[in-house]
Amino acid sequence: MLAGISQEVLGMTELIDSFLLFARTGQALQLRNGEFAAVVERAVAGVKKHPDVRRVFN
Repeated sequence: MLAGISQEVLGMTELIDSFLLFARTGQALQLRNGEFAAVVERAVAGVKKHPDVRRVFN
């Protein structure tokens, strides 16, 4: 669980850094192609780990 949290924190840090760069320079954000399905799977896996929502998926 800690590894997942760390990974998400790094992703949010990159996003915030991108927004700050845009705010300072007006430079467009660098878009990356990715697998939408993989993003959704990670999000669902993260939600499933949370104890408050276990009854939703069971």
